[in-house]
Amino acid sequence: MNTHIPKGLIIKKSLRQGLGIFTKTRFEKDEVLFEVTGRFIKGDADDDVDEETQSNAFRYDENRYIDPQHRIGKFLNHSCNPNAYVSRIGKHLFVKAATTITPGREVL
Repeated sequence: MNTHIPKGLIIKKSLRQGLGIFTKTRFEKDEVLFEVTGRFIKGDADDDVDEETQSNAFRYDENRYIDPQHRIGKFLNHSCNPNAYVSRIGKHLFVKAATTITPGREVL
């Protein structure tokens, strides 16, 4: 895995599915956990993109998504009751805490 893990986070086995992102430190509401980086893919489900890549991509704008590839964003698991959200600031996407997230919790 060629992943830069930001300070305060760790990737480890999740009870949900595969690996997940967990906190090592406390994150306050609206605090940035990490920036979503990767390659852009088209929003029209480009035939060159497999289903796993499509399901792990982050919407960037109306026509493009960011495929986090082997970066930390790849390990963000879905939840119907999330504790994090994606925010676009300028040309960058960030995952931020939707509530206070205490150490040891999975980022969802």
